[in-house]
Amino acid sequence: MERKFGAEVTIPIKSRKDFSYFSKTQSRIIVSTSKNKKDEFEKLLQSFDQRFISIGKVGGSSLKINKDINVKVDVLADIYFNTIPRIMSGEK
Repeated sequence: MERKFGAEVTIPIKSRKDFSYFSKTQSRIIVSTSKNKKDEFEKLLQSFDQRFISIGKVGGSSLKINKDINVKVDVLADIYFNTIPRIMSGEK
């Protein structure tokens, strides 16, 4: 059985929401660590004077971003895995 995990994320809004959610900035990366490695990873970043923020946690059955987005992982998986095959087969 395929395991699917949701996430609960809080993204700081510094300008328009669409810019904050979807802009592509060269200095942005998202890293996921296990709970027991979080402190160690943050200490490593601090040792290199790297700015970071914790934006959320993985788990659950939905992707939640701030109070604006709440979508079931099953819906997202269906869109990701089946959209192109549906288009190619003529489905809408």
